[in-house]
Amino acid sequence: MNNMFCIVCGSQKLKLVKHSVRDYDDVDVYQCQCCGHRFLHPLPDENRLQAYYDQDTQTKAVYNSKSINLRKIMANSRYDTARRVELLHKETSNNKQPLVLEIGCGYGFFIRETERLGYNIEGIEISASRRRIARRLCNSDIYHYNLVNEIPDEMIGKYDVIVMFQVLEHIPEPVLFLKNVGRLLKKTGKLIIEVPNLDDHLLNLNEEYFNFFYQTAHVSYYSPKSLRILLGNCGYKSVDITGCQRYSIVNMMNWIINRKPQIDAPAYMASDGIRWLDDYYKQKLINELKSDTIIAITSK
Repeated sequence: MNNMFCIVCGSQKLKLVKHSVRDYDDVDVYQCQCCGHRFLHPLPDENRLQAYYDQDTQTKAVYNSKSINLRKIMANSRYDTARRVELLHKETSNNKQPLVLEIGCGYGFFIRETERLGYNIEGIEISASRRRIARRLCNSDIYHYNLVNEIPDEMIGKYDVIVMFQVLEHIPEPVLFLKNVGRLLKKTGKLIIEVPNLDDHLLNLNEEYFNFFYQTAHVSYYSPKSLRILLGNCGYKSVDITGCQRYSIVNMMNWIINRKPQIDAPAYMASDGIRWLDDYYKQKLINELKSDTIIAITSK
C-alpha cells in the first residue's frame, strides 16, 4: 500500500474494505480515510478497459448473454431516458438553442430522444460496439475520443451543457478526465453528472446487495462528499448535489426477500396500489441523500 493513493484527493491513508468484486476475484476495494472515496485496486490498464468496452462485456454480463438484445435494453432504459431528458430540459430552460454533449452516450437512447425534441446534441462513446449502434439509431455526430488522453481543438469551449450519466464511475483517472471535460465547456457552460451513490441505504441493509454493488466496470464509488471534493479539486464551482432514487421500493423488497437483483425486469415504478408508499420511500431517500443515485450540477 506504500505506493497507493486516493484517486480523488491523493491521500495515502487508505483501508481495505473488501476482497474481490462480484465478477472478478483478483481486485480489492479500498476506502480513503480522508475523503471517504472508494475505488478498486489494482486499477485496470487502458488496453484491458478498451477491450472490455469494445466487446460490451458489462451489458453481456448483466444480462448473462453472449449477444445484445437491444429491444430489451431500450425497454429497460425507457424510465431513465425520460427522467434524464426532463432534467436536461429543466437545466436549459433559459437557453433556447443549447449545444449539448453527452459523454458516454452508449447505444444513443438519450441522444435519439433529445433529437426528437429538437435539441442540438453530439455524443462521445469509446465502446466500438455501442458506437456502431448509436450511429445507426441517431442522426447526430457520435465521436470516438478518450478524454483522458486527447482533447480535439475544435471541441474546446464549444458546449453549453455536457452530460454524463453513469459514466464517471468507470474512469480510472477522474481528476485529469474532469479537467479535460471542463475545457470543452463554454465560459457559462454547465456540467451534469449522474453516478451511483456510495451512501445508498441498501448497502447497509443487505449483504447480498453489498457484494453485488462492487464490480470491475466501476473503478470508483462516489458519495456526495467525495464527488464534491473531486469537482472542487478539478476547478469546478457552485456544485449542487441532489439525490435520485431510480429503483422502487419493490426492488428493496426483492433484495430483502430473494437476495438477488431483478435483471430482466428492473423495478423502477411500483404498482398503483402502493404508489403512495413508493413515492414516500423515494422522497425520503432523496432528502437524506441515501438514494441509489446522486446527481451533481456544476460549472467552471
